[in-house]
Amino acid sequence: MARLASHSALALLVAGALALSGCGGADETGTPAAPASPTAPAATVMTVTHILIGMKGNDRMKVSRSPEDALDLAKSILGDLQAGRSMDELIEKFTDDRDKNGKPNTNNGKPGSYDFPTTDGLAPEFAAAIKALLPGKTTPDPVRTIFGYHIIRRDK
Repeated sequence: MARLASHSALALLVAGALALSGCGGADETGTPAAPASPTAPAATVMTVTHILIGMKGNDRMKVSRSPEDALDLAKSILGDLQAGRSMDELIEKFTDDRDKNGKPNTNNGKPGSYDFPTTDGLAPEFAAAIKALLPGKTTPDPVRTIFGYHIIRRDK
């Protein structure tokens, strides 16, 4: 299983998103901001769990998998998830979003999980996917970013 050199690509994006977390929330009159989309409820923090299947072509990812092979693997994993396999089990076995010790990156001890106070700084395709998901739902297809293919579940 490929490992990232020092930090996962997504962890670096999370750090950027957290740095921007003071943005938005209400206008100058104190009126709360409108939801980001008509299908997704407004939330202060979105929590997502994901599986990243990395592909070659990204300097931060140390994998040799072609984009086609990454997509095939992501589709297979998504099929396993839809057939009832545990997201946690699939994260442990397949994700390329790992720390320097080779373990899946975690948020408060939950593998593959991240809190996003804002989607600023995230890969645009990843941000659009989580905004479109309702809590408890998973992307129907793998989402491609510069890092590879993601299977994303919005937890809250």
